Amino acid sequence: NGEPVKGMMWLKPGDQIHIAKFRLVFAQDGLQQLDLPYGLRLDVLHLQKWVSKDKNILQDISLSILPREVVALVGVSGAGKSTLLDALNGFRPATQGRVLVNGQDLYQNYGAFRSELGYVPQDDIMHRELTVYKALDYAAHLRMPADTSPAERQRRVAEVLNELGLADRKDLPIEKLSGGQRKRVSIGIELI
Repeated sequence: NGEPVKGMMWLKPGDQIHIAKFRLVFAQDGLQQLDLPYGLRLDVLHLQKWVSKDKNILQDISLSILPREVVALVGVSGAGKSTLLDALNGFRPATQGRVLVNGQDLYQNYGAFRSELGYVPQDDIMHRELTVYKALDYAAHLRMPADTSPAERQRRVAEVLNELGLADRKDLPIEKLSGGQRKRVSIGIELI
């Protein structure tokens, strides 16, 4: 019901359970999966990011991003773009204000949304000496559940390679890719 659960809890009919990207409702005859609208809605309410007593980088930022909406964040160097993105994805929360994901507070429920949010930073965070496949497989080792079988992991890596049009580049070292292809590998790491 939108609250983190620690330990054991008794369920009653109508209770909602959110596990990763799945939403379930408890009913008399068992669990039923809820059909959710595709995508996430992000509502940002009065964000502030104080970095010292005299310096506020984010000054009363409010906005809404609807599911499937594409938004560009532009500004001069030092304007606070990366700070805002870090606040929006919960990586470095704002000091004041709220970020709501589908109406739920991101900062209070970060664990529930962690697998659904991601972004590709300006600087690629990957080992350029690795091949594309090895970089994605390495990310899969780190990010997928510990009980994921090697076959499941390899299947997911292959899906991401196909989804991003990188299957024909899988054996190339990342340093040999174009800038756009390297960005797609970064996106692939987030998709894993």
